[in-house]
Amino acid sequence: MLVKAFHSVLNKVAARFDRERENPSSTVTKPAIRKRWAEFRGLVSKFAAQVVQAEKSFAFNFVDGVLVKALKRGDWILLDEVNLASSETLECLNGILESDSGSIVLTERGDMEAVRRQ
Repeated sequence: MLVKAFHSVLNKVAARFDRERENPSSTVTKPAIRKRWAEFRGLVSKFAAQVVQAEKSFAFNFVDGVLVKALKRGDWILLDEVNLASSETLECLNGILESDSGSIVLTERGDMEAVRRQ
């Protein structure tokens, strides 16, 4: 919203500068001020690009760990000292190991689709 307002103002300023060039008898803006407006326009354009980029990305990105990668590829995995894991972790592992079609739902990633064992 703010970026659109800046673009609107900058377009009006650019139109004024164009009119001054076409009609030399009107009040002419000093070159230093024109330069500053051009710099500001560049900064606003750069900021607008950053806003668009930020809207497309997340601050947090879930990366599959060793267990999830092994499940997807059908690889073996050694769970050394699994008996020391928390009860929540053991419950998740139980969902994977209890049947031939075991799976796990990665709620941390925001998925509602299960990752099935290969």
